[in-house]
Amino acid sequence: MDEVCGVCAIGGLIAVFLVSIIGLALYVLGAFGFYRMAVNRDIDLAWLAFIPIAQLYVIGLIIGRVEYSGQKFEGQNLGLLLLGVFLGGGFLLTIFSSIPVLNFLLAPLISLALLAAYVLLVYIIFDLYSDNAILYTVLGVVTGIAFPILVFMIRENPQTPKEYYGV
Repeated sequence: MDEVCGVCAIGGLIAVFLVSIIGLALYVLGAFGFYRMAVNRDIDLAWLAFIPIAQLYVIGLIIGRVEYSGQKFEGQNLGLLLLGVFLGGGFLLTIFSSIPVLNFLLAPLISLALLAAYVLLVYIIFDLYSDNAILYTVLGVVTGIAFPILVFMIRENPQTPKEYYGV
């Protein structure tokens, strides 16, 4: 019986190791894709694409401009807006998780809002850099694993000029 537990434990450790390696490889693939997009757009802080939170800022710089409720966000302002939305949403979820009533009432709404913002962000990226924005968005959001691979695949595509996105 102890031998079976030992084999299972070793198998579990190997699985965790392999999943960690695959996750790291996917992260680096996506980060390199965003880095190349930023370099192609002559963004000075392209190296921030390799830092997890700062990557949102670089994505905002890559997208360039968005219109929301009549407000136009461009460049650094868009990058900071993305940071604020995702970090603020995560912070609220953390705070509300310790208060049962708020967690029950507001956490699902905040989670849905963050999911909608993520899907929109992914769509805008793929719309700017590919002809298959809807397909890539569905694959990237539903599977999760496909997103960094698709970002890496489109990294050298020219950006399609777009007007302000009405969000």
